[in-house]
Amino acid sequence: MKGEKAKKKAIAPKQKKAEEEKPVMLANVARTQYDVVKEVLEKGSSAKLLYDEDAPDWDLLWIDTGITSSIVSKLRPYQKVNHFQEMSCLSRKNHLGKNMMRIRKLLPDDYDFVPQTWILPAEEVEFKAQFDGVATFIMKPEASCQGRGIFLINSYEEINPTERFIAQKYIQDPYLIEGLKFDLRIYVLVYGCDPLRIFVYKDGLVRLATEQYVPPSSKTMENMYIHLTNYAINKTNDKFVFNTDATKADVGHKRSLGFVWSYIDEHGGDSLKLRQEIKHCIVKTLCGVQPLLRHAYRSLQPSDNANNRCFEVLGFDIMLDKKLKPWLIEVNHTPSFSTDTPFDHRIKTELLTDTIRILNIRPMKRLKFHARRSEKLMFETVKKSKAEIAGIRKRKMDKRDKYELESCGGYERIYPANGNEAEYEKYIRAAQEVWDSVIGTKRGAEMYHKKLEMERKKKKGPVKFKSSVKPPVNRKPLYYINVKKAPRRKIDIADLVEIQMSLAAVGYDTEVQELVLRKLISRIESKEVPSEDVPSELPLIPSKTQTRNRLITVELDEIMSRLQESFPQLEIVPANALESSRGKYRRESSYKKLVKPSMGSYVVPKTFQLDPFGAVGSEKAGERGDKAWKYKKN
Repeated sequence: MKGEKAKKKAIAPKQKKAEEEKPVMLANVARTQYDVVKEVLEKGSSAKLLYDEDAPDWDLLWIDTGITSSIVSKLRPYQKVNHFQEMSCLSRKNHLGKNMMRIRKLLPDDYDFVPQTWILPAEEVEFKAQFDGVATFIMKPEASCQGRGIFLINSYEEINPTERFIAQKYIQDPYLIEGLKFDLRIYVLVYGCDPLRIFVYKDGLVRLATEQYVPPSSKTMENMYIHLTNYAINKTNDKFVFNTDATKADVGHKRSLGFVWSYIDEHGGDSLKLRQEIKHCIVKTLCGVQPLLRHAYRSLQPSDNANNRCFEVLGFDIMLDKKLKPWLIEVNHTPSFSTDTPFDHRIKTELLTDTIRILNIRPMKRLKFHARRSEKLMFETVKKSKAEIAGIRKRKMDKRDKYELESCGGYERIYPANGNEAEYEKYIRAAQEVWDSVIGTKRGAEMYHKKLEMERKKKKGPVKFKSSVKPPVNRKPLYYINVKKAPRRKIDIADLVEIQMSLAAVGYDTEVQELVLRKLISRIESKEVPSEDVPSELPLIPSKTQTRNRLITVELDEIMSRLQESFPQLEIVPANALESSRGKYRRESSYKKLVKPSMGSYVVPKTFQLDPFGAVGSEKAGERGDKAWKYKKN
């Protein structure tokens, strides 16, 4: 007996020491304002919270806003971040409308759950033709949230044609609860994009308007308490009722999904069928942008065989018409986690707890990663065949399937599920066709890269490109991009990927994208005057098909503005400003100087006028009569 007691005393300190040394999750919450997120991580997951944006190491990064490509590109195998880099393709109202309308043209019957949408002012002519004196349209600013700036119209003269809006057909016969219009906030977890892995949460929120619904008319169109269901708007109404009891789901103007399903069943509807239709809408919506998400993710994380470094909790806003048909209103990539009431707190605490659990964050992976790196094992790379990589991915997916089945909590995986991959394959194929049509065909890209490889094998040094496409006639450049001689920081590969994707989004072909990247790399990495085969200025000229579309100009303005803000070392100048002596910029004789009155003038060593559709970087271009470079020496 004494020997056994001695053994127990000896074991106890070892167990205590092991518990003390057990690693804890490191969660960086420096860029989130929501207390419920910090509470769930600290109390529910025993995580150590980090409040330094530049913290060198962490397991989980939670950000309220979107993320940059540099964050995704630097993710280590054990790290996770709560956004995908290009989820704005759904979360911005103009991008959602544009992407859904594109795929709806291919599959009109399958995507009829999206209201007809027009992007203004690009589609002004088409939208103007819709007015018949009866229809009502809802106007939304393209990048706003919480119902700000939304209004109804039934006459085209009521809008300013120069302002940028998203116009949608108004659903005039909505399903009502107690005479009030409402929408459903469905929480969806996307935990992987190649392939897609989609989960829907069992509970969510029902947000009711605060005034009895009447069809829009000249007297009621301005009353947003009737027509909008946004919580941020309706809570300002004196009639708004807050639910102060977390256990009651049928009180106030914000209720639970469970209440709605019961209400529909009690009034002769079929909630099970409706829920299935909503799941179909969610999967189809995400399938419609999967090629874009996959391209963005694999450009930054090509070696992630586990497909689990990014995840995102989305808020799908669904509205029902009187026939119980679901309509997709919008998708929020940063749904609010504010907890104004005990009811809110309960729903969102359970949601976040189950989200953290399904992520399967293991701090021990962080320790093993650093141990291997210190032993230099990370640099012992062995090239694996495609079959070996496929085998690794399958094993990891099998492990994920088993864990998620046991630990999903309130989540239900709706894709892939019960072998439904084949059912949704046609939507991904259609989305791929749309994606190829925007950035250039897949075959064209393959032929282009093959051409590059042949050029590299022929000779060393800078590759000189030639194009068999004849140069455009009377097509002027829209922008000039110049890199300042002394940038504040170098552009890394993540920046180049973002620039390339931005150009792809507005329809530039792969040759133009390649030229932009080569030019930026050469100008930034070299402190000397660039050689003659690298332009010091690169004008961007859209293709023939894009010049006919007014939308391209709107998108290009937006993207160039974003690039200028993101990369201060770039100087992006509108061509019309350069070429006009009355503009902010003016070009002096012989293209020798670029004069900017507010900064004085500086000499551009060589100024090139590039025609990306002619011969590129070759002195022999002039012999063919389609000279691509025109330059004058100082």
